[in-house]
Parts: sequence; structure tokens; C-alpha cells
Amino acid sequence: MAQIAAEEIGAKFEDFWVDLPDTDLSPVDLYGANATRITYVAGNAVKEAAADVKAQILSRAAAKWERRPST
Repeated sequence: MAQIAAEEIGAKFEDFWVDLPDTDLSPVDLYGANATRITYVAGNAVKEAAADVKAQILSRAAAKWERRPST
């Protein structure tokens, strides 16, 4: 997940921290947390969230320096 976020934002993946799941807090998963499914579902959610964060950062920086945001 860190690698997906870093790639989307354009940063080093070592600068990201991923919290490990806690089975005491997570709901029961009746279908199993299979690697491919988790990568597809969570990976796409992380990618979308990272793209949104990048857009917000660029937008705010552009406003501060009175420039057009670029991707």
C-alpha cells in the first residue's frame, strides 16, 4: 500500500507508513483476506486517496503562489 501511494504521489515509499491490521479491532472477514483481493480493493482505494491528496497539495500550493495547479 505504501508503494502504491508513493508512486501515485511521486514520493519515496520509505516516507510512508502503513498501519498493520489489528484483529481485535477489525470486523470478521467471512471470505478471507486473500492477497489478490486485498491488493485490488485496498490498492485501488489507496491509489484514489493518494491522487486526491496530491491534487489538494498542488491546488493549495498553486493558490499560495498564484499559479495554475499542475499534475
